[in-house]
Amino acid sequence: MFVCVCKAVRAAEIDTARGQGMRSWEEVAGVCGAGTECGACQDQIDEIIRTPLIPGVVLDRAEQVAIRESCTVRVRR
Repeated sequence: MFVCVCKAVRAAEIDTARGQGMRSWEEVAGVCGAGTECGACQDQIDEIIRTPLIPGVVLDRAEQVAIRESCTVRVRR
């Protein structure tokens, strides 16, 4: 799903930026340009950034990313 249509930035890219410690649309804009054209997506970017990576759990972002990455499901084929 595109969050910033003007710059073709997807929600997954914003999630990656959040995982790297970015805390605002301005910080995201510095990396990928999202929110810098028409500005309509700035609130949505901030909302994505503020949403916990693990719902209901209050942890430091780095802790959340570490937990999320360690909880991968392995499928046997």
